[in-house]
Parts: sequence; structure tokens; C-alpha cells
Amino acid sequence: MYIISLSIDSTMIKINLLAINQSPRLSHLFGTDWLGRDMLLRTLKGLQLSISIGLVTAVLSTILGVLISFAASIHPSIDKLVTWLIDLFLSLPHLVTLILISFVLGGGFKGGCNWLNINTLAIDCPCAASGNHAATGNAICTDV
Repeated sequence: MYIISLSIDSTMIKINLLAINQSPRLSHLFGTDWLGRDMLLRTLKGLQLSISIGLVTAVLSTILGVLISFAASIHPSIDKLVTWLIDLFLSLPHLVTLILISFVLGGGFKGGCNWLNINTLAIDCPCAASGNHAATGNAICTDV
């Protein structure tokens, strides 16, 4: 489905006021919305965006987690700072963290993408760093 969604361009999801709120049929398998846009095509484009953001944030959080764990292994004082930061992010309830990030970044498409990226980095990056940090016997992240 992701590969199929790459072939959909914005001209295929255009407003068609003659096809407003149609029920599912062969021409529109998921029906149309209040502006006559094909809901199947819009669903596939949303799937593409969600998977793309998920892949980017997973890669970024892994890279940052590895870098943070390497930085912690350089010097004991850096290790204490990294451990404190990991404890800080993991001690906050995830919902509170998400609300704070959402409030700071605002709404809309840009705010939503930034919200997802920072959310994943703030929650997954400390877990990745603590997972790497576990090799020293100090495993922290247990709620993944």
C-alpha cells in the first residue's frame, strides 16, 4: 500500500463538487467527503505520511540514542548528566509530555509533524540511550 501511495499526486485528490458525500461504489471504494474528494486516495496519502514520519523519527531516535550513550561512556560526569536527562524524560508521564510539546509547537500540519518528531525523540531516544547504557549495568527504561 505504501508503494501505491507514492504514485498518488495532489491532482488526483482534487475537489469535485459534483461528487459530494457519495457512498462507496466502484468509482470511489471508500466514498467521497464533503468536498467530493476520493476517501481511498486520501487514506493512502495519509498512510504514506504516517509511515514516512514514523521511519524518520525511528532512525533519528536510534542515532541520537547511540550518540548519547557514546557520550555517556566518555567521562563519568557526562554519564551522570546523561543519566539525569534520561531519568527526567522517563519520569514525566507521556501524556503530559505530549501535551506540553503540542502546546509549544502549535497546531496544523507543521505543528503535527514537529510534534510527532519531538515526541518520538523525547520518549524513544532516552530509551535507546538507556538500552545502550544497560551494557554498563545501569538499565533505566523499563516501560517501552
